Amino acid sequence: LPYEITKFTKKGLRAGYKVIKNQADCPFKAFVAHRLQADFFEIPSIDFDSRERGVLIHQTLQLFWEKHKTHDALQNLKNKNTLIKELIVSTTEAMKKYNDRLIKQPRFKKMEEERAISLLVEWMEEELLRPNFEVLHGEKSESIVLGGLKLHLRIDRIDITPEDHAVLIDYKTGSVKPSAWFTKRIQDPQLPLYACRLLPHGIAFANITKGSTKWISVYDKTSSIRGKIWKIPRNIPEETGWPEWEKLLSFWKNQLEIIAEEFMNGKLVIVPIKKEETCRKCGYQSLCRIGESGMIDKSGEFLE
Repeated sequence: LPYEITKFTKKGLRAGYKVIKNQADCPFKAFVAHRLQADFFEIPSIDFDSRERGVLIHQTLQLFWEKHKTHDALQNLKNKNTLIKELIVSTTEAMKKYNDRLIKQPRFKKMEEERAISLLVEWMEEELLRPNFEVLHGEKSESIVLGGLKLHLRIDRIDITPEDHAVLIDYKTGSVKPSAWFTKRIQDPQLPLYACRLLPHGIAFANITKGSTKWISVYDKTSSIRGKIWKIPRNIPEETGWPEWEKLLSFWKNQLEIIAEEFMNGKLVIVPIKKEETCRKCGYQSLCRIGESGMIDKSGEFLE
C-alpha cells in the first residue's frame, strides 16, 4: 500500500532492530506487530521485574559514563575509593528520572538501589581490566536502510581506543546467546545492524549478571581493541567469513538485507525459527492459532 511504502522507506520504523528480529523469528509475528501494529497486554506486576531492573542498569550506566568518560577516570575513582559513591549518585538520579514508582516506596527503593550498586561494582572490575578507552557516545541514535526498509536504531554505547578504533557495546542483564550473531537468519541482530551502519572494529555484549559478569565479543583481530577480556564465541561457521572482519561485516549486511526484503515484500508465513522458544515468548498465538494445530502440547512444547 502507498502509505506503507512511505512509512517503511521514508519515515522509517522506530521499532528498529525488533523488526528484523521478529521477521527472523517468525514472519507472521513481524507482520502482525509491525504492519497490523497489533499489541498484546502483559499481566501487570506490582514487583520490580527483570525488565525494569535492566532499564535501571542501562540508565545508571548512561548517566555514569556521561560524567566519567574514560578508563583513566574510572581508575581514579577506584584509587580514591569514591567509585561506590559515584555509582550511588548515578543510580539515585536514574531512579528519579526514569522510575518515580520506586521513589514512592522508600524501603523497596533502598533494596533495589543496593542490588543495582552491588551488581555495578562487580561490573566495573570488568571495565577496569580493559586497556585505555573513552566512551564516545551513550544511547546514540542512528538510522539504516536495508532492502529498502528504513530503521531507526539506538546504540547503548560506543567506545573508542587511543588508536581511534571503535567498539559497539550493548548492555545485557539477562541471558546472552552470541551464537545468534552467526546464524543464516540472524536471531540477535541488534549489534550486527549497528555494525553495518557504523563499521566499527568490534562489537560486544556487556553481560551484567550477578556472579557472571563478562564481555562477549567479536572483533577485528588486527585492531587495538583486541585483548584477553574480549571473549570470542567458539565454532563460528566458516560461511560467515570469520576471522576476516570485513567478510563478517559483509555476511551480516547480506543476511540482514534478505530479512528486510522479506518484510518489505510482505512475506506472511507461520514458521517459528525455534519452535517452542519462539512461540512461548510470542503474544500473538491467538491470531496465528498455531497451538490449535496440534503442534503444541499443554506444557508449551511442540509435538513432532
